[in-house]
Amino acid sequence: MHNDVTVRGKWMYERDAPAKMARMVRAGLLDLAQFGLTEFGLDDVNDAVAHAAANAGPLKLTVLRPTAAARRLAKARSEKREPGLNRCANPRAIPRRPPSPPLSPARRGRPPPPP
Repeated sequence: MHNDVTVRGKWMYERDAPAKMARMVRAGLLDLAQFGLTEFGLDDVNDAVAHAAANAGPLKLTVLRPTAAARRLAKARSEKREPGLNRCANPRAIPRRPPSPPLSPARRGRPPPPP
């Protein structure tokens, strides 16, 4: 900040990477057998946290899975909502901020191009 240095980058991966990964799994292109998976119900959340802490490591996953009763309750709650509440029928209808204009060479810290 002292020298007006700007660093631009990206954290981890592209925005659409999770969806691409899910498609690859569904297509059978990724072998998930190498992952160690331990499941816990939502009622056993404390046991799940203790297990995750004790068994942390590469390719070891601890998963909280909602019980059938919790899924039914969530579905019932979502059906009671009014259509316009907390949802948008068309997410693309949400107004987006227009992109910023490109910076001039002088603002980027570079000399302007020769005339």
